[in-house]
Amino acid sequence: MRAPFRRAGLAGDRRGAMAVEFAVTAMAFFTLVLLLLEMAWQMAVGAALDHGAREASRWAITGQGMSTGGGPVASPILVEADAVLSSREQEVLRRVVSSSGLPLRGVLGVTVRPYRSFAEAGAANLSPCAGRPPTTSVTGSAGGAGAVVRYDVSYTSAGLTPIGRSLLPSGLLLHCVVLLTTNEPFPE
Repeated sequence: MRAPFRRAGLAGDRRGAMAVEFAVTAMAFFTLVLLLLEMAWQMAVGAALDHGAREASRWAITGQGMSTGGGPVASPILVEADAVLSSREQEVLRRVVSSSGLPLRGVLGVTVRPYRSFAEAGAANLSPCAGRPPTTSVTGSAGGAGAVVRYDVSYTSAGLTPIGRSLLPSGLLLHCVVLLTTNEPFPE
């Protein structure tokens, strides 16, 4: 008997087919994984800034002095700011950075605006992150007892992955947090 008809050459050979399929789909898969990682990182930075801004505003509404506990926080943001800012401004920045729980290395700006009432703060109609300072800074005053205070916290975050840096404008993303608080009736 004769052997069944076989095609000549490589047409029927299936060896290496999985490697070729992997090579075709791997680039798209790893791109999606890196995009997911970038989105998760930027969301974590935003949540950390939100938490840090809440902690700093909780401290500021009481009119307290500098904290003695916790020690210095190692951060390039605070090292740059120490030479320029007063002790109260340093404490606001220290609280934002230390309570965020992330290694913040970008440009952090905090703008503080006191108002007499929430109606006046709402009428001001300021857009978040408008006119941010280009360097690490705290501007404004936390107002007196009973004042309504608006805290605008902005942070410029670099992309975590090469794909994130290529998709973000200039490789940077601006995070903004806006808080409205009322100062407690502390003695001035």
